[in-house]
Amino acid sequence: MGVVCRAHGLRGEMVIESYCDPSEEIASYAPLAFGEAGPRVSFEITGKSRERLIARLGGIGNRGQAERARGVRLFANRSAFPDTEPDEFYHCDLIGLSAIDERGMPMGRVTDVVDYGAGTLLRIKPAKGQSVFIPLTKDHVGRIDLASGVLAVEDPDIRS
Repeated sequence: MGVVCRAHGLRGEMVIESYCDPSEEIASYAPLAFGEAGPRVSFEITGKSRERLIARLGGIGNRGQAERARGVRLFANRSAFPDTEPDEFYHCDLIGLSAIDERGMPMGRVTDVVDYGAGTLLRIKPAKGQSVFIPLTKDHVGRIDLASGVLAVEDPDIRS
């Protein structure tokens, strides 16, 4: 849902980068897990710093604790997410899928979903060699079957 960027002030507030749109929506998923398997903590937005949020998280009461939290990712319960429409997917549902090419041959696994501003990309890591990035568009990804854990890449420029 977001990540702790840095401490803010002396009382444990932190600058948070929220992956929600709008960014304030992150508060609606509280309590959040502090780290992937960490404790659930309360989340209170106290302000905004540029495009990032300033927030207090439960259990963080001073600057030292906030500084040690730098880089900690914040997670929500999957059950708190709204249902998706057909052809909509949460990034967390795509990570780990097996990628196959148009011939049905394995390409690797989806290890990340990123967006650097020009569109969403899937990072696919083959068994050997460098990862490749595939645009997450209908022109490049034909079928996504979450139940079987398979994603079919239909990109003639990509060869396994």
